[in-house]
Amino acid sequence: TWLVANSPYRVTGNITIPLSETLKIQPGVEILFTSGKTLNVIGELDAIGTHTDSIRFIPEGTDTWGGIWISGGDSSAIGFARISGVSTGASYGAALVVSGSRLSMNDVVISVNINTATSGAGGLSLHSTARVTAAYCTFSNNYANNMAGGVGISQSFASFIGCEMSSNSGGTYAGVEMAS
Repeated sequence: TWLVANSPYRVTGNITIPLSETLKIQPGVEILFTSGKTLNVIGELDAIGTHTDSIRFIPEGTDTWGGIWISGGDSSAIGFARISGVSTGASYGAALVVSGSRLSMNDVVISVNINTATSGAGGLSLHSTARVTAAYCTFSNNYANNMAGGVGISQSFASFIGCEMSSNSGGTYAGVEMAS
């Protein structure tokens, strides 16, 4: 468990949450990533903030970071959180990538992220039978070089309830791209 009392957490190396383990992040925790570093979730992520005390996944200083990659475990959850400052060139990359996993998102802001690869999204990338439910989330000011700036969905299931897409841009699509 990452406690608010120990916040901010400075991530100076890639972090992997192993299969069968869960990283729980308390409301109010700030996670600062140094250049290019990622949070890789093979187990589960439970990052639930509150309306008045959100969780922030952001770069340290003027750095950019590599994003959150969820590719295992039965299900993860992110709520009342902000994910910003990601710059990646990874194929199928984005600020938040879900591959073959389940994710529940509630009141998450994904903004000001960039993907320069020939595939992937700027904000949220879903592929390989991912299952994502997003409620009252905001995807804004994200950019992807060749795909959707906001959300890219490939061979996955997604449900969006009351979400906002604004000012995203991409080489092919601005908001949402769905492919089989």
